[in-house]
Amino acid sequence: MVEYRKVEALLLILKKNMKIKKLIIVSVLAVAILGFGFVASAQTTNVQALIAQLQAQIVSLMAQLQALQAQQNGTQAWCHTFNKNLGVGSTGDDITALFTALTKEDIISQYDSPGSVRMQFYEETATSVIKFQAKYGILQTGYVGPLTRAKLNALYKCGTTSTPTPTQSLITISFPQANSNVSFPLTVTGSINSNWGRFEGTAGTAQLYFWVGSMMAGDWQKIGTPVSITVDNWTSPTTNFHFTANLNNSGIGLANGTKMKIILTEENASGLGTPDTFELPIILNSTTLSTYKNNKYGFEFNYPVSWQTETGTLNGNGPAGNNESLFKVRKSDESAIIYFDIKELGSTDLGIYYASAKNLQEYLNLLSNKNEKGEIIRKFIRNITVAGQTTYEYELYGWDYVKQLNDWSPDIYWQQGNNIYRVSTAGASRDDILSILSTFKFVAQ
Repeated sequence: MVEYRKVEALLLILKKNMKIKKLIIVSVLAVAILGFGFVASAQTTNVQALIAQLQAQIVSLMAQLQALQAQQNGTQAWCHTFNKNLGVGSTGDDITALFTALTKEDIISQYDSPGSVRMQFYEETATSVIKFQAKYGILQTGYVGPLTRAKLNALYKCGTTSTPTPTQSLITISFPQANSNVSFPLTVTGSINSNWGRFEGTAGTAQLYFWVGSMMAGDWQKIGTPVSITVDNWTSPTTNFHFTANLNNSGIGLANGTKMKIILTEENASGLGTPDTFELPIILNSTTLSTYKNNKYGFEFNYPVSWQTETGTLNGNGPAGNNESLFKVRKSDESAIIYFDIKELGSTDLGIYYASAKNLQEYLNLLSNKNEKGEIIRKFIRNITVAGQTTYEYELYGWDYVKQLNDWSPDIYWQQGNNIYRVSTAGASRDDILSILSTFKFVAQ
C-alpha cells in the first residue's frame, strides 16, 4: 500500500505540471495500471524497480512537454541571425555563434575548441563549414557566404521561422580556385548574378590582403589600394568581369606560401540593399618564373621555371625552326602541354574553308560543333578576358596526345588586330592555362 501511494503522489505531480497534456498523463496512468496489474499477479515483482521506471518515464515526458511548450510559445533555446559573410580570419560574436550552430548540427563537439579559439575563423573552421554545406547540398567552399548564411538563418534566426532568401547579388569566381597557389600579377575572372540591373564599366572593387601572425593568432593587413573590377559583358542578370591584382613584394618580403586573400565588394550605385562581398583565399607562390617573349607579335607571359618553351612544333611533328606563330609551353616531362597557334585572318593558314572569315566571330561560326556521327565535340563555356581582349573559352572533345585517349579539354580563342590566337592543351588543366594567360600582355615593340 505504501508503494502504491508513492506512485499516486508521482502521478499527482505529473498531473499538476502537465494539465494541458492529457495524452501524456493517460500514457503514464496506463503504465501504472499495467505495472501494478502485474504486481497483483506476481507478488515477487520488485515494486521499487517499477517505481524507478515510472520516475524515469515522468522525467522524459516532462522534457517532451517543455519542448512542446517552447514550440507553442514560439521560443528557442538558442538563436542567432547571421548578417555577415565569414571566412578565414573573421572574428567576433558571429564566429562564436557559428561554432554554436555547428555544435548543434553535430559537426563539431562542444569540447573541440576552447572559448578563445571560438572567437576566430580558422582553416579548421572552414573544414567544419564544408561539412555543414555538404549536409545541406550547398557548394562546398568553406566560406560562409549568402547561401550558407541563408541556411543558418533558416535553422537558427531569431524571431522568425521563415526561410530567408539569399542576398540580391552573388559573386562567383571562375579563376583562380580558392586556396590555390598564385603568382602576381594575377588576373581574376568571375561573374556577379545581380537583380539590381546592369553594371556599366565597373562592377565594384577588389582589395588584396596578407596574413600576419601564426595560425592561431594574427590579423589581415591590406596591401596597396583597391582595384576596379572591370565589366567584360552582361547577359541579364549575369555580369562577367575581370581585374588584375598586383603585388610589389620588394618592400614587404612575403615568403613563399604566405596566406593571402582578395575581398571583392560589389558596386551599389543605386544604394538599394547591401552590396555583396566575396572573399577569395589564395596562397602566394613566389617561385621564380620565366618569361616568354614573342617579338613577332609583341607579347609576353610568365610560366613556371620548371616548364619549357618550344617553337615551331605541335605534338612533336610540326615544322622545325623559330616559328613564333606556332609554339608550346610544357612541363619538362611533357606530362602537360599548352599549345599556342596564331594565324592571320584571310590567310590560307586558317584553311581554305575558313579563309573567308573576316573576324573571330565569323571564324568561330564556321567551326563544326559536331563530328560526322552527329556527336557534340565542341561546346562554348564562357567569355574570359586576356590582355584586355574578350576571349571565347570552349571545350573540345578529341584525342589527347599526353593522356593517349579521347577527352574534353579547354580550347580558347581571341583576336588581336588581324590575327586569331588559339590556346589548347594536352594533359594540362584549365588552371594551368589560365595561370599563364593571367600574365599574358602585349608590350611595345
